[in-house]
Amino acid sequence: MLKSYEAIYHNGHLHWTGQIPPSGIEKRRVLVVVDIDSEAKKDPATIRTLLERSRGCVKPLRKIEDIDNDISKTRAEWDLEWDK
Repeated sequence: MLKSYEAIYHNGHLHWTGQIPPSGIEKRRVLVVVDIDSEAKKDPATIRTLLERSRGCVKPLRKIEDIDNDISKTRAEWDLEWDK
């Protein structure tokens, strides 16, 4: 059975533009069709796609109270070590 996936070939690599083939495929015969007459144009990134791609790359900011509580907790643990 043949299944079609669309990709852009760039510098020896395929960049999938839609559905990605299943990851469990280790070795399969592939048929490649190249559209010589049309050059792939990169779609301009929208703010929505940029935000979706960058989600999770920056840790959320902490409040000063949370930082102070962590420092107090650490100092209390140090004091316990000295009391022994």
